[in-house]
Amino acid sequence: MKRPVLGVVIMFVLGEVSCKYSSDYSLYVLAGVIISALILVMRIRTKGRFEDTKSRLFVLILITISFIAGYLLHLNTYQKHINAFPTDYNREINMEKLDRLEAWEGYFYVVGRVIKITEKESGIQYVLSIEGEKVLLNVYEKKDDSSEAGDEGESQAILQGQTVEVIGIVEGFDHAENPGGFDKKDYYEAKGIFYELKNARIVKVYGRANYLKLTLNMVKKAICKGLDNVLSEKEAGIMKTMITGDNTDLDEEIKLLYQKNGIAHILAISGLHAALVGKAILFLLRVVFGFSAKKSGVGGMILIVIYAAMTGFSPATVRAVVMLCVIYLGDIKNRSADTLNSLSIAYLIIILFEPFVIFQSGFQMSVAAVFGTAASDRIFNKLYKPAMKGHSKYYVWLIRNIIMMISINTFTLPIIINTYYEIPVYASILSMIVVLILSTAIISGLAGALISLIPFALFKAMGEIVAFPASIILRLYEILCRNFLRLPGAVYNTGHAEWWVVVIYYAVIGAGCYMFLFRKKRGEGVEKKWI
Repeated sequence: MKRPVLGVVIMFVLGEVSCKYSSDYSLYVLAGVIISALILVMRIRTKGRFEDTKSRLFVLILITISFIAGYLLHLNTYQKHINAFPTDYNREINMEKLDRLEAWEGYFYVVGRVIKITEKESGIQYVLSIEGEKVLLNVYEKKDDSSEAGDEGESQAILQGQTVEVIGIVEGFDHAENPGGFDKKDYYEAKGIFYELKNARIVKVYGRANYLKLTLNMVKKAICKGLDNVLSEKEAGIMKTMITGDNTDLDEEIKLLYQKNGIAHILAISGLHAALVGKAILFLLRVVFGFSAKKSGVGGMILIVIYAAMTGFSPATVRAVVMLCVIYLGDIKNRSADTLNSLSIAYLIIILFEPFVIFQSGFQMSVAAVFGTAASDRIFNKLYKPAMKGHSKYYVWLIRNIIMMISINTFTLPIIINTYYEIPVYASILSMIVVLILSTAIISGLAGALISLIPFALFKAMGEIVAFPASIILRLYEILCRNFLRLPGAVYNTGHAEWWVVVIYYAVIGAGCYMFLFRKKRGEGVEKKWI
């Protein structure tokens, strides 16, 4: 089987979806076996590589186990979360610390470690790890450099990695009241966060901070400061989101403008951003420092993981970084990295640690976009590349990018509809223009920001000059977005698509891609070795 991990991932996800939307265990295990058998029969009838009974039996067992494993992991993880805070959870509470509260019935006294700190306009948001359970804590008071909280004037700085004692009401999240509204419950559960502390009071802060994360956060803040030095407030907010993943200063109007035009994906740190960072790292290691391919690959993997840690390890970032690490590994082993194999490995790693992330729309779009890219490569290589001989490289590039943008939008269409309830009609055209010059904007902005951090006035001026192309490009994006929205039928309101329509849509696309693009015809030569 050429891509065994892909089959495992598909059945694993089907198991999770079955668990979420049905309580009938036996019915869906049977469905998994039937689906597995159908896949096996299809492979046999299309003269796949399973020539003997042992191979067929092994594949049947593997994908069936994958389905059951996905079901059980989702079930066990969900039960663990919902039973994390039973009614008798309260520890022995020091009454002296509660005597200032008007009432403490229903309050919890919890002890947790700070694993994430996010500055927001309304205040500072903490994610605490309480006996392995992630709990959200919002402090609605924004500080300049660090957050402070205490009991009746006792002020203590809270750093990532420290332990806090908190008194508050532990509650779950609520679903959106109106269709299409922000669903807080689904959003945070996809991140593995099922509870938040309300009416909370931080009583005590102690323990050592995580100095690695503090160092990465200092680097992140330095880059953000450099961007503030060389760009306007609006432009700096966009570049901070693209480069560091910090969307605190992102202008809401710009965010909505990008979303309406279908180019909001450029704000997320994903494949393109990670690829730029990866290429820069390889260039430095191999060309500037003269390291071998093996040493550069290992160093590149370490540095790109550090970059992912600095930007917050979002699922889309992890997906891009894992795929990039597979490419590095391929360079070390002198083997080619297959896109679908790389995606499957990344997907499997992510869902094993965060099973509920498959229900997050941003992650779904990220994965669908990679499938669309892989399909576009096959379409171009099989149908168009043979006819491209003799044409200029710019014409070939144009045709390839048009196919890629159409393919990506085809794969992400149902997710966009069910997330925003509308379709940006000209997204493919605008995305092709935007992506063409995005690399220049990121490189220019980052280089200018780093130069401006050198403590001399001359270097700040040089940084502004270097970052000027980024400023021009971001202004061009805004002008294009506003003018594209003026075109007739720029946004088509679709409403919510029924689940069975989405299933049929992807089933048809999946079957078409397999039959015409990814199936190896009989008599074809042996392909490259893949990893």
